[in-house]
Amino acid sequence: QLNNYGVDAFNKKDFALAASLFNRAAKANPVNIAIWCNLAIARIQVSDHTGAQTAAVQALILSPYNKEIWELVRITCAQNGHGTCRQNAESVLKAMAPVQ
Repeated sequence: QLNNYGVDAFNKKDFALAASLFNRAAKANPVNIAIWCNLAIARIQVSDHTGAQTAAVQALILSPYNKEIWELVRITCAQNGHGTCRQNAESVLKAMAPVQ
């Protein structure tokens, strides 16, 4: 329910409220990957780059083979100024790309 309220707030561009709701939802349901991704994206919108990276990494821990989550990690690392983290995510994404 909190995740749905967060989505509504996000869609209304109330990113601070969305981040707060997603944070509460993540505490209530810490194994829900979508909530962690939503939290990361909402935190990006409020320029909480460290929080966004933390949420993205939590999603990655729960789903380490998900390309979209690796992309989210890459973005949050870049925004947080963590070049090595970004480069590692780019390497993983490159390795996940189909061989042509």
